[in-house]
Amino acid sequence: MCQPRGEAMNKACAAIKSTIVAVTVWGCWLGMSSTAFADSGEYAGQSPITWHVSGGYSAPGGQIADYLQGGFVLSGGFTYAPNAGPLGLRGDVSLSAHEATNQFLNYGTAVTGVQVDSGTGQFFSFALGPSYTVPFVGRSRAYGFAQLGIYHESLQLTQTALFQGDFCDPYFGYCDFGVFVGDNLVYEDNRTRAGWDAGVGIEFPAYFRAAYFVEVGYHRLLGSQPIEYVPVEFGIRF
Repeated sequence: MCQPRGEAMNKACAAIKSTIVAVTVWGCWLGMSSTAFADSGEYAGQSPITWHVSGGYSAPGGQIADYLQGGFVLSGGFTYAPNAGPLGLRGDVSLSAHEATNQFLNYGTAVTGVQVDSGTGQFFSFALGPSYTVPFVGRSRAYGFAQLGIYHESLQLTQTALFQGDFCDPYFGYCDFGVFVGDNLVYEDNRTRAGWDAGVGIEFPAYFRAAYFVEVGYHRLLGSQPIEYVPVEFGIRF
């Protein structure tokens, strides 16, 4: 399924294979363990599949914190728990976006020999793994999860420059030839990595079987220079 195409791609393929094996084993475990839990009726009436969306703050950690500022994170996904039991299989897609620090801009200027004015870093991921939910205070519930994932990393540095050409006003539709300000890409690093994440959270029941939640996670992109970030998210599960 995966042919040798470099270290990053090999790691990504290995993570995919590991994820498939883990999902298969976890599915068998869920099938055997959920029946007894369903008999208790603690989560009776809930759907085995729930969906969630969330967003919040993402704090870079480790070495990458010298190059990227704190940014925002947007996530969404599902949790499959047969008979609405405590054990589940969780899947997530997530985007963590950051602005470059002055140190990264200065580094880019020194390396490229071009004045760097701005930069960004983005990490898009898809991950799967087990989750476990337990009763907490009152009607609230606490949960934890751990996942294997595939991450796409995109780092960019740009220079503000003057460009000559046609310019069209986006509001009035008027076009003319002239000089305008734009961003010139001077550095770009796009790669796919394997990685993993884990987190804990607390959810609170809402109307129509929905629930609000707050969770803290930890993401680590693997490689010779690992990348870490810690998102704090607020969201809704339905």
